[in-house]
This record gives sequence, structure tokens and C-alpha cells, in this order.
Amino acid sequence: MKKVMFAAVLALLLSGAAVAQDFPRAEVFAGYSMMKLGISDLNLNSLANDIEDMAPPGTSVSASTSKFMKKGFTGSVAFNVNPVFGVVADFRYNQNNIVDFTVSDGLDSVNGNVTCH
Repeated sequence: MKKVMFAAVLALLLSGAAVAQDFPRAEVFAGYSMMKLGISDLNLNSLANDIEDMAPPGTSVSASTSKFMKKGFTGSVAFNVNPVFGVVADFRYNQNNIVDFTVSDGLDSVNGNVTCH
């Protein structure tokens, strides 16, 4: 019983100190972001096959796909109206290639890609 009373008194004393703390009006966060695309393998391969089908006759197309780890950054800004209520805005930007392809007619070749932003 003494331990419970001691814990209750300690919690009461520490909560008074926590209420007396100042709160920041604004908080900012920035960081590194990695994103995995939510595309199924079937749809991603279908996209690569469509690129191969659109190639002109007499040309060869090689395509490679990747849905993993598109690199970018993330950030957020929080505006605290009072110690209990605040408004937060989150931002994220990721970019990388989904499909890389090369079209070749034997003499010349052209490289291209489908990019995710």
C-alpha cells in the first residue's frame, strides 16, 4: 500500500512540473524518405510489355522494371495553437525510374524511362 501511495504522490508532483513547461509555437521536421511503389508485378510487367509492343517494326526493345525504394525526402511543419491543439502539414517527394528501356535498330539506339514523381 505504501508503494502505491508513493507512486500516486510522485505522479502528482511530476505532473505539476510537466504542466509548467513551455510549448513551442512551431515545430519543423525534415528527413530522408524511401518509398516502395504499390504496383503489382503483373501490372509493372504489363507496362514494360506495352512499351515493347509500341516499338516500330525492325527494332529491338529491352526493358527492365523496378518498383523498390524510390528515394526522396519528407518534411512536416506543426503550428501549435495551444498546449493541447496543433495543426500539422506533411510533405513528401520521391523520384526514380519505374521502367528503363532501350530501343535499337542495329545502327542507333535510344534510351528512355518511365519516371515516378
